[in-house]
Amino acid sequence: MPNLQEFTTEELRGELLAIEADTYAEFVRAGKLNKELSPFLQTTHDGTDGKE
Repeated sequence: MPNLQEFTTEELRGELLAIEADTYAEFVRAGKLNKELSPFLQTTHDGTDGKE
């Protein structure tokens, strides 16, 4: 069973990912960024969570 700190951390990670994904998509649509994923999105996309 995850403790409160782990739960909170994962909730915040999910919220940050959603914000970053939305912002990234807006910049791509506006032509201000290419289609390479940011490091945070890349670790999520390739199945890792950034933890070693």
